Amino acid sequence: MMNENILVSIIVPVYNGEKYIADTIQSVIDQTYKNWELIIVDDGSTDNTADVVKQFNDSRISYIKKNNTGVSDTRNVGAMISKGEILCFLDADDIWLPENLEKKVKKLITEPQYVLVYSSMFLWDERSDYKTCKTTKNFLENDWEKFRRLMVPTIPSSAIIKRDYFFEAGMFDTNISTSADFDLTIRLRELGEFIYMEEPLVLYRCHPSQMHNNIALYKHDMIYILKKYKSNTNLFPTRHEWRNSYSLLNYFIAVEFIRQKKFNKGLMHLIISFFYNPLLIFTKIYRKIIK
Repeated sequence: MMNENILVSIIVPVYNGEKYIADTIQSVIDQTYKNWELIIVDDGSTDNTADVVKQFNDSRISYIKKNNTGVSDTRNVGAMISKGEILCFLDADDIWLPENLEKKVKKLITEPQYVLVYSSMFLWDERSDYKTCKTTKNFLENDWEKFRRLMVPTIPSSAIIKRDYFFEAGMFDTNISTSADFDLTIRLRELGEFIYMEEPLVLYRCHPSQMHNNIALYKHDMIYILKKYKSNTNLFPTRHEWRNSYSLLNYFIAVEFIRQKKFNKGLMHLIISFFYNPLLIFTKIYRKIIK
């Protein structure tokens, strides 16, 4: 086991998380890397989250309850009171495999030029044998191209971040929620490169109540982000690339509305997508036909 002289601060934002929070906490306790503090920030839960958390008798765990202000502000509150040189933002329904911290901390401290480390994850549908679940893949090496295709390189539960870089990047943007990780990683990537580990070390829990399944929130956040970075030449070297991304976003939104049988909204976003990049729609239709 590696030398554990670096404190890792783990921030868990939670809102009405009584169903899953115990498993998440236990996965932290079970880490082979032991020098950590776990800060659970309760964003105004109205269920029994507090009672579940207080069942754990571990001096490394602290619990804070505040008024409901959203997940981004809740993560920031935890970060600001943390003491560790490395920060992690673990969602209250996800689970770490036991060696997650040990392997990622070792990687980050032996590669000092990097901003964060992240890994593949199991897309866990809660079956007992999680190893039979699909895993996330690192399809593109170019992080900026991932962003342009609206692919976030990592999510909070998978990443460990050097503290100084997190604050230099400006923390989470409190104007957004479901896509705040996408926004933050853009700013972190401008400060340095990321390290990807192919070994899946996280169970990303897939269930219908996940915030990412809220199309209205996704639409609000992603339109906000694309407008925010419209003039960012790292992300969008040309105006054409911004239009392509905006077209792709509206296509994704259209498909989801159509899947929900909200055909008028779906058609509206297809028209917007076509306006910004007609070739995208023709390409998508062609691929559907030849399948």
